[in-house]
Amino acid sequence: MAGLLEQVKGFALGRFSQCSPGAMNHTEFTVEEVLRDRLANLNIPIVSELPFGHDSPNVALPVGMEANFV
Repeated sequence: MAGLLEQVKGFALGRFSQCSPGAMNHTEFTVEEVLRDRLANLNIPIVSELPFGHDSPNVALPVGMEANFV
């Protein structure tokens, strides 16, 4: 799996509910902030707050399909 991330053209992130920084989570960073920090060196588009995941609204997201960021 080495080098697999270099083939990725972009990341689409959903909403992260119940993951806010605070006393319960023992962190001062959001999930989005951590992911953006860790993925920044790939120099690819990262979009977030998209309506998919484990929370509402939740639109269908075809897995394995090619998509364009617009």
